[in-house]
Amino acid sequence: MKKKPVQVIVSTLFAGTILFSTPIITGVTAESAKANSQEDTSSDFADVPQSYWAWEWIEALYQNGVTTGCSIDPPMYCPEDPVTRAQMAVFLLRARHGATYTPPTVGSSTGFNDVPTTYWAAAWIKQLAVEGITTGCGGGNYCPEDPVTRAQMANFLLRAKHGAGYIPPAVGGSTGFNDVSIQYWAADWIKQLAAEGITTGCGNGNYCPEDPVTRAQMAVFLVKTFNLPIIVRGVTKLPGPPGIAPFIDVAIDPTNDQNIYLSNFGHVFISHDGGLSWKDIPIKKYFPLIVEGISDIEISNSNPSIVYITGHSCVKR
Repeated sequence: MKKKPVQVIVSTLFAGTILFSTPIITGVTAESAKANSQEDTSSDFADVPQSYWAWEWIEALYQNGVTTGCSIDPPMYCPEDPVTRAQMAVFLLRARHGATYTPPTVGSSTGFNDVPTTYWAAAWIKQLAVEGITTGCGGGNYCPEDPVTRAQMANFLLRAKHGAGYIPPAVGGSTGFNDVSIQYWAADWIKQLAAEGITTGCGNGNYCPEDPVTRAQMAVFLVKTFNLPIIVRGVTKLPGPPGIAPFIDVAIDPTNDQNIYLSNFGHVFISHDGGLSWKDIPIKKYFPLIVEGISDIEISNSNPSIVYITGHSCVKR
């Protein structure tokens, strides 16, 4: 990660002196300093510009090795295309097991009438069934070319996350969505998907259970379900404390990996229990200066009680 031209040095905001320094920088003009403060965040896919609503999530899926897109030359992701059940098998198993995962060879049968052993995703589909994430679409078939609906996706995601034997809590008196009655076949799965923060629906209080899942939506589902780090051209964003936006940088105490620091714009959060709980450190409260756009954080190797926080600009109050 590129360093910014102004640095704030913090001695653990709990017991110690807070220091402010402006390092001497040579050979740096105002223009080059501004350029150095900006990360390269161009898109990896020609059809997913930065302005696209799911750009960040799609980039994360690519950077984590879950997808290579729908085309190599030129590199394309096809974000508005529906996800087929065959594609879903690959997405789920890679997100669940990691980018290098390869399913066992398919053998003499896939277990499904409509999936021959020569089918491109045969091994993935068979493994999805072996892991108890699917039993097919009925009649001994898998329906590999059918699009996955948002209702089906709730079931698949939660089984992939929690295991084949997982059963969501009873739906109760409401699903939380206007268009999903408590009698709907996937009502409890959809409600639990929302309860775990994986979905907020399709808008206006609805879930759109019968709509096909697009490849863009799939990226969001997978990143949230498997807590994949959001990595965009060298900038790492990790899910931080609940309700807080993803963070741009993370630092872990080299002497105690339970001490984790996360930074975003204007705040640093610290955890002393490996991320189970977080303490908000509002920078302005501890500093007689203004920090804008925190973008880097490091812990001193020689003295872990010293935390280095870098911002786009610092102005004395």
